[in-house]
Amino acid sequence: MDISAKELNTFTKAMDAPEFQNLMGEYVNEISDPKHRPEHDQYLREMEERGELPVGTQLIQPNAAFCIKTHGKKMVSDFKKQFFDQKTFVNVCYHDTIDKPERQEVTQPDGSRGTSWGLPYRVS
Repeated sequence: MDISAKELNTFTKAMDAPEFQNLMGEYVNEISDPKHRPEHDQYLREMEERGELPVGTQLIQPNAAFCIKTHGKKMVSDFKKQFFDQKTFVNVCYHDTIDKPERQEVTQPDGSRGTSWGLPYRVS
C-alpha cells in the first residue's frame, strides 16, 4: 500500500504535534517496561484458553537472534525534491515451529546461475 504525498505530509505533521509525541512516548514506555510483560503475556494466554484468538493464530515465544537496522529516503515532494529520512529496525528471531531458510541454486532462462533463498517468516 502506497500513501500519497498529501497523506504522508498530514501524517508527518501529526507526528510532530506535542500531544501525539507525549501519547506515543507514554505508550512506548509502557509496552517497553519489563514489569508490564507478565500482564500482557497473561492476557494473551487467557485469550488463547477462551478461544478468542483469530482463526489460525498460534502463540509462540520466539528466541532472539539479531536486529537489522536500515536507513532509506522516501521522496515527500517530487516538485520540491524533498525527502523523508526513514529508519527501520527488523528484529530477527527463531522458533522450532518455523521452517529453516532454504538455499536453492537456480538457472535463469538466459543461462546465468545464482542462488535463491526461501525465508519462512511469521509476523506479529
